[in-house]
Amino acid sequence: MRIIKKGMLIVALVLLAGFTFQERQKIGDWTYVPKIDEMTDENTSYIHTNDLNSTVIRDGNLVFRTNGDSLAIYLSAGTYLDNDPVRVICRFDQEEAFPEIKWNPSTDGDAVFCPSYMSRIIVSNAKKYSQVIIRVFDYEGTAYTYKFSLSGFTRAFNLLPCAKYYQ
Repeated sequence: MRIIKKGMLIVALVLLAGFTFQERQKIGDWTYVPKIDEMTDENTSYIHTNDLNSTVIRDGNLVFRTNGDSLAIYLSAGTYLDNDPVRVICRFDQEEAFPEIKWNPSTDGDAVFCPSYMSRIIVSNAKKYSQVIIRVFDYEGTAYTYKFSLSGFTRAFNLLPCAKYYQ
């Protein structure tokens, strides 16, 4: 009898843990990563996808991260770009490329953050198209081109708390 009660308790705890703790989810070519700070309950969950042209030398990653009600979109370049704003060009499918704009670098210079005024445009296009190509230029003017699949983007993005502000 004691063994049955212990077994039932273990099963109950496993089921409870499954409902309490979300895990990473693969959705199309995107991965949803739930992330909630245990001390502040701040939700910084994110979705990301890898560069279709990744190599051993350079591995790009496109990330959409929630920061409360706001959204941070950034490209992790896998190589040093610059500590000053970086020139970036985006192109969705076979559409005309967006005009070159400057994205802000991360503190270590190997990632760049999309300006907040472009977030709605990027999200809107990511929902409509099947791929995005992003070209960045490092401090020497060398171009690095990344290609990302948008398969599963809308479903993955809608899991982020900030998605309701980008409908």
